[in-house]
Amino acid sequence: MKLFSISGATTLFYILAPVTAMSDVKYPGLLRVPNPNNYFEFLCPSFITYNKPTLMDKIQMIRRVAGNPQMRDYHPKAFDFHQFNIPGEQLYYPLSAAGAMQDYLVFSTDYVIAGVVTRSILANSEEDYAPCDIIV
Repeated sequence: MKLFSISGATTLFYILAPVTAMSDVKYPGLLRVPNPNNYFEFLCPSFITYNKPTLMDKIQMIRRVAGNPQMRDYHPKAFDFHQFNIPGEQLYYPLSAAGAMQDYLVFSTDYVIAGVVTRSILANSEEDYAPCDIIV
């Protein structure tokens, strides 16, 4: 009887373990946000690294553009592909030129940096936004 229950548990583990392991492999529920008081960098799937000073300069530029009525139709736009662990609405703005892979800065409406993502066009013409890794 014990042999049956052990082998049954083992079988169940082999069936459920891959499903459990794969459940949040691609993108977890809430993505980690860098500490705004510390230095940080993002390493993206596009193999480009963005550091805090560069991103802060981009935030300052975005503040100027956001006040320009002619630019409001373009960016920043609402970002709803992933949820970063930051309060409020999330917006995104391009960091690199359009191409097969394009990087975007994601930030809050208070202009707090949430993260950087890389947009890729998939074979079926759908877009995928992969979060960049935080390097501290």
